[in-house]
Amino acid sequence: MHHHFGVKLHGVVDVQLIHNATLRKDLRWRLWSLDAVITTSELLSDSERHTWTQTKHNGTKLYQPHKGGSYEVFNQRPMSQEIIDYCVNYVKLLI
Repeated sequence: MHHHFGVKLHGVVDVQLIHNATLRKDLRWRLWSLDAVITTSELLSDSERHTWTQTKHNGTKLYQPHKGGSYEVFNQRPMSQEIIDYCVNYVKLLI
């Protein structure tokens, strides 16, 4: 961030690096995406994982152009419940 934009970050936690530190050494060869961490997490039940994946899928098709969506859905007010659920879907699991 500093190199590209001149922004100095303070108090930022990198969840990718935290996750990487919890892995066995033979699995640390790459950084996992948040999707991969969530879908492989043992903290979620099968039902919770299914709900998370379905919510992600529903939101993704609304905003990704190659899936028939438009980024404009993030500017519409009031926001649709599907977009709100999509955004909350990621943030609630960061804790």
